[in-house]
Amino acid sequence: MRLIKLSANQPGFKTIHFNPQGLTLIVGVSSGGEQEGNSNGVGKSLALRLVHHCLGANANKNFSEKLPEWVFRLDFEINGQFHTIERSADSKIITLDNQSIKLRNLTNWLNESGVFDLTAASNLPITFRSLIKRFARLEKSDCIEPDSTAKETPFDALIRTLFLLGLDVSLVSRKHEFKKRIDALKSASQLWKINPALHDMFRAGDDARIRANWLKDKIPELKEQLGRMVVAENYRDLEQEANRQTLLLRGISQEIELLKFQVKGISELLVEHPDVSSQELLALYKGLEGVFKAEALKHFEAVEQFHSSLTESRKRRLLGDLTRINAEIETKQFEQKKLEEQRDKLLQSLIGKTAFEEYRAVANQLAQQEQELKALNDYLEFDVNVNKETLSIKETMLHDTHQAVTYLENNPIAELETRYRTLTQPLYPNAASGITFENNTGENMMRYTFKPRLEGSGSDGIKDARLLCFDWLVFMHGANHTMRFLWHDNRLFAHLDPGVRARWFSLVLTELKSTEKQYIATINAENYDSMLTWLSEKERAILESPGVKALELRGNQPRDKLLGIQVDLQ
Repeated sequence: MRLIKLSANQPGFKTIHFNPQGLTLIVGVSSGGEQEGNSNGVGKSLALRLVHHCLGANANKNFSEKLPEWVFRLDFEINGQFHTIERSADSKIITLDNQSIKLRNLTNWLNESGVFDLTAASNLPITFRSLIKRFARLEKSDCIEPDSTAKETPFDALIRTLFLLGLDVSLVSRKHEFKKRIDALKSASQLWKINPALHDMFRAGDDARIRANWLKDKIPELKEQLGRMVVAENYRDLEQEANRQTLLLRGISQEIELLKFQVKGISELLVEHPDVSSQELLALYKGLEGVFKAEALKHFEAVEQFHSSLTESRKRRLLGDLTRINAEIETKQFEQKKLEEQRDKLLQSLIGKTAFEEYRAVANQLAQQEQELKALNDYLEFDVNVNKETLSIKETMLHDTHQAVTYLENNPIAELETRYRTLTQPLYPNAASGITFENNTGENMMRYTFKPRLEGSGSDGIKDARLLCFDWLVFMHGANHTMRFLWHDNRLFAHLDPGVRARWFSLVLTELKSTEKQYIATINAENYDSMLTWLSEKERAILESPGVKALELRGNQPRDKLLGIQVDLQ
């Protein structure tokens, strides 16, 4: 893939014509007398963002809001075929070779365009958009590590890096998938712990197999109990009636006992034991002669006769009460007997029967235990299968580990590492460099540990140099791509010492000879100017030639910026 031209439908836009091969510089120039750094914001990084916009990047909200009438156009070539993509700032207009196309279809077309050999990356997280950023790092977060870009997982970063270097990705993918499967099995096992039928068992720490065996013995007992139960639908009504009659019988029994007590009292009273005999009464009267007059004692016979009359009357009354009470006792006893017969009949009808609630309680208990046993059996079967599958996966992973050892023993990065050192040595002759490529035997998703190294990379400048060199390695000596352009933004040059920056561009000019590849660099004038004195006259002449310096952007007036207008797109 080679860039030809970036343009827009607005006359103020500074069209960029990319050199078909070799170096293309886009320089942000400071206006005279102003402080250093005012060349920022003139559109250098914006040019790269617009290239990504045309090549299927996600819609940019700032573009849509602040440049609603703008349409950008990118002319490019892929494997000898020329193409044009036009895309409006709001993404409502997208055309490919003058034919309207949706963004998703555009990205699919780019995937199939042959820029990257994605046929070798089926079922892998590798797309045109994910790889193009390795050749045109856009965001600051894309420029932190040479072997990754923004928002990539460690696995994505590893597999895309190895893919672009032509190194093994099959074992990388296999370990990733195996580890995902093991994690999925673990997660599925954890779901059993919240299964309602098994939750209490797991919480108590009980053994599932022992619990299942206990249930296998318990369930037949419940079934047998349930089979013996005869349900009386009106069991509760009959039971309540029997209880009511029992209460009535208890009351009648108490009443009978009370009546019998009364009979006993009356019977005792009927025994003839006069309170005062005639002789005693006469003696009493004679003893009173000294007190009362003699005339009063003349009435003794009358008194005795009256006393006898009272005794007879009392006896008749008690006999009458006795007859009445005995009759009432017989009535109560008859009522008691009848009620006892009714109550006993009710109780007899309930023998061997049970209430529906009791039947339902036993039935529910049986159903719950059967459900729990099924869940336990499923879990035990699942657990066995999980253990078998996990063991099988780990055995396969161990085999892959041995394969990775064999693969690394052949030192597949030997040539790449040599080339990488060849790139870093001119920049930092006294700093050791190389590429770590080792087998990762940990229980994780990473098959290999891969990292470009350059001593002193804690320094921002050395860190950026490491990234520049690794990008160049992928660009010039990588695999599975036909990329013919590499774009580096000013942020990767800003922290380099002027001498290092000059040596980098000197290396670029040397490496680009006899190739048909493009190197596009956006750079501030202060960074550009400060390195010129470190270059040879021939190299300075090349950089200063109009063919190399494709565009100068200035910040003193809006018309001198890339868009030709003043607009804040941050």
